[in-house]
Amino acid sequence: MEPDRRAMNCPRQTDIAVIGGGATGWMAAAYLKRALPSADITLMDSPDVAPLGVGESLNDISRRFNTALGLDEAEFLRATDGTYKIGIRFDNFDRQGGVFFHPFGKPETETRARPGAQEGYAATTLCRENRFDPGQEARGYHVCATRYGAVLRDLALALGVHHIVRHVDEVVRDGERIARVEGLTADLFVDCTGFRALLIGQTLETPFDPLSDLLQNDAAVALRVPYDAIEDRPFPYTRCTAAEAGWIWRIPLWSRLGTGYCYSSRHISPSQAEARLRADLGLKAGAEESDGLKAMHIAFRHGRHRRARRGNCVALGGAFGFIEPLESTGLSMTQAAIMALVPGLADLGEWDRLCRRRFDTTVDFIFAHYWLSKRMDTPYWRDLKQCIPSRRLSDVINAAGRGDYRAIETDPGFFYRPNNWDVVLSGLGAFDGRPRIPPAPTPAHVSPDFVSHLATHVHGKPEWSQPRKPEPAPRAAQA
Repeated sequence: MEPDRRAMNCPRQTDIAVIGGGATGWMAAAYLKRALPSADITLMDSPDVAPLGVGESLNDISRRFNTALGLDEAEFLRATDGTYKIGIRFDNFDRQGGVFFHPFGKPETETRARPGAQEGYAATTLCRENRFDPGQEARGYHVCATRYGAVLRDLALALGVHHIVRHVDEVVRDGERIARVEGLTADLFVDCTGFRALLIGQTLETPFDPLSDLLQNDAAVALRVPYDAIEDRPFPYTRCTAAEAGWIWRIPLWSRLGTGYCYSSRHISPSQAEARLRADLGLKAGAEESDGLKAMHIAFRHGRHRRARRGNCVALGGAFGFIEPLESTGLSMTQAAIMALVPGLADLGEWDRLCRRRFDTTVDFIFAHYWLSKRMDTPYWRDLKQCIPSRRLSDVINAAGRGDYRAIETDPGFFYRPNNWDVVLSGLGAFDGRPRIPPAPTPAHVSPDFVSHLATHVHGKPEWSQPRKPEPAPRAAQA
């Protein structure tokens, strides 16, 4: 559905103005319009700014978000080239050769402060066996971000969101408030302009606090790879493999693999990172001309603006802040912020505090993956050991060693909940030396092969050749 540019490029007054499109902008517009049907909502985006379009890995909050929007799951997966996700696999993070899962759902047995906590989750066995339980409610998705944005755009427009296609050059400030954007006035402006942070950062001059002293990865190189070019086939988890200067992701969409190397530019060059990524896939280095796989290079900065709200402006996604995507934090945290914004309109100050608290505790969660690692084999990993964790993270780790997660349970500012912390700390070896968890039973009678289930119930026969399952992961998380 294309907007009428002549009709919509005129100045207007609206209740809520969303500035910026992409997945974040259209998520905000669609959800706010669904939750506030009487509100007049306008989205303005630029025809000159294209979305990144790399594969996105979404956590289980995305299923709740989509359900609230009224999206049919199978139709959504077909439209986004999507697959299900029931966990995250970490290779070489705790040590070279180590493998552990961060499974979704609830444990079948008591797992707290025990090594092998992943074994208490049925999803761990399903991931290893490349199977899927349709009855598991805790599931996320792997999707094409560009297609996801298009689905949300069409839904928002169908709900009655107004769309203005215009590159933003003029933003007028009035004290601590946004007065107008390209002639558009509103009671509330929602900044969805990504790293540009046009409203909250450039116009309202909200200070930005970097995290370069803690999280060192500041760049990524990404590839879209058809399955016939590699050994991989769709699997029900995101795979993260620690490397010499960062980590490599594999996000299995239905028709292709989204993959990339998130790295520290102080420790490796863009060309070296691309060569390393191609080697990980079994592709030839420097073979772009022959294989047609063009890499996308991305630079980013870690950190957040000091406020998520200032005056009549709130910031979402990268406009507020960015944390590297190690635990698929980006769109999932943005969706949580959008869902909190509807009741938060009554007290935007409290919503702002919640967003800042969730961001900061998630930084702790991500940094724990590096801080607890035993790797010291490259300058990158040795340099990470010189970083100083927050007092909050130290307190969480110390309490977790006693099986005490009360600080997290009672604080909604922790985006990741006790089960998430427990299974990741366990996988990283924080509880080694204690009795291990026995594997949870697998619901085999309702657990079909993952690819077969998607082919039968969602996508139909794949265009790529006969499926080949990925190599199964070892059962033990630690040596």
